[in-house]
Amino acid sequence: MANRLFTYISTLVIICCLYVGYLYASDMQKMTHEDYKIIKDKIEELKHRIQKLEKQQQDSSDIHQVINQINQLNDEIEEYSEIMSQVERKSLLDLIDVNAELRTQFNWYDFKGHDYEPYSGIKNSPERHERVRMMPTNQLRFNLRAQLSDNFKFSSRLNMTRHWSDDDIPIYPELNFLNAAREPSNLEVKVERAYIDYFFEPIKNLPFALTFGRLPSTDGPPTDLKEKTTRKSTYPGLAYDCESDGLALSVLLDHYLPLQKPAFRTVWVRRVDDNTQYFLGEKLSSKYGVYRKDESAMDTLNIFIAQFEAYLPEALSHTLLMINYVWIPKVPSSDLRYNPELQGFYDDNNTSLYADVPDSEGKLSKLTCFIESKNCFQTQLDWFIGISFLRTKAEGALRFMFESPQWDIPPILARNAYETYKDKPFADALKPLTNAPPPIGLLNSDGTSDRSAQALHMGFRYTLPLPKFKHPMIGCEYNHGSQYWFGINAGSSDELHKLDIRGTVWDLYYIQPITRHFLTRLSYKWVDYDYDDGMSFYHGEPMAIDHRVSHISFVLDARF
Repeated sequence: MANRLFTYISTLVIICCLYVGYLYASDMQKMTHEDYKIIKDKIEELKHRIQKLEKQQQDSSDIHQVINQINQLNDEIEEYSEIMSQVERKSLLDLIDVNAELRTQFNWYDFKGHDYEPYSGIKNSPERHERVRMMPTNQLRFNLRAQLSDNFKFSSRLNMTRHWSDDDIPIYPELNFLNAAREPSNLEVKVERAYIDYFFEPIKNLPFALTFGRLPSTDGPPTDLKEKTTRKSTYPGLAYDCESDGLALSVLLDHYLPLQKPAFRTVWVRRVDDNTQYFLGEKLSSKYGVYRKDESAMDTLNIFIAQFEAYLPEALSHTLLMINYVWIPKVPSSDLRYNPELQGFYDDNNTSLYADVPDSEGKLSKLTCFIESKNCFQTQLDWFIGISFLRTKAEGALRFMFESPQWDIPPILARNAYETYKDKPFADALKPLTNAPPPIGLLNSDGTSDRSAQALHMGFRYTLPLPKFKHPMIGCEYNHGSQYWFGINAGSSDELHKLDIRGTVWDLYYIQPITRHFLTRLSYKWVDYDYDDGMSFYHGEPMAIDHRVSHISFVLDARF
């Protein structure tokens, strides 16, 4: 009887091993949960039969023979389990798509223009001509994706960007939540994006997608043309290109509109400061923990985005139309304690100087229409055009104030104190205050002026009919932003963040493929700045300047 049991169990083990070996030998085969369950059940059945055989040892005439048979079965099950482990590991890896990108870039910069008095349009130097000779940068990216189930998908990108053997470069404190992974810094690998897509259909023929985490909001169209890659962001770069944490909900409208892949998307992005504030290692706040309010820290910033997109029909089937609306209902005031010249206004021990911080500088809205067409009419020509309109509603401004009961001076703008009391005996003590900044509002210096702005971005890419040279590409882009333009483009891979510039930019490039996984790109960018950045970001009045910058870059780009 023991021999029959041994033969029966051996046959089952061989069948199972052949089945598992077939799965393991096929690179394309993925094991389902049902497959795992069947094989595991068979293993349990074999173990049960071994236990039964062990109980029958006392009835066998040759106990040693039965023991040898049991040991042989255990060896086979161990071997089978090892194969099973390899198959499980491979099947799990089949769910994960991992690829890497390594970019080495060499940059040359040429600058011409004047320096200006702070917070004014007054030139304080002769024209300067400065150059940066070949600044090399390495950028490493890891892209990880996992199709966890039919309606559950994970995507992420890790990023490290660094100038060659450079010291740590600090990132501007107001922007570090928008571009921390994209700006050259240390050797740390930062999380640029990590998000889940959950697909569901609460109403028949009306599928939804819920996206949450660190959103895919960098490298939006038309970055895919110059980078020679697929679309990487949900939103056009002219509208929004920043690293963002938030929630997004998309609804697909294929069954309701006569267009290809029509979709409507809504996004909520939120920026929250922790309460312990640092800049360049200097502690700015003594508050600890999320439950301790730091009155001088920048308040919470909420950004809401709505977007409709679709591909046009028939002959323009490769033409993407995007209409994007960005709404910031409350623009918080800036935290300028990192500026050593202004720290006195935040010192609680100095009662004569203080910062008058409004609850909000105002509201901001931006409407963008973007069209991108690839291989237009089978001509190997790709082109795009985007236009954006921005409006702000002023509600207040950050004001740096001075008052002195000793000299009978009521609260007054610090920068105006000397001019107001220059005939007084104590006037000399007020002279240093003339360097205090004017009120800092939403694209204004008074807290009351509403603004409007426009920007245009257009260009093309053409694939040259040169198969011996692997079909190289040439491209040209142009963009212009008006005085009060605010691009929300801090996370762009462009070193100058050209879509944030208030002025004119020309960008020419040549792409030379080397292999399927390796290309080079030579580009030339010319920038004519009409206005500066104000105090920073969307804070302060943009002042007229005459800066002109040219930028040459050479890129070695490997993707594998």
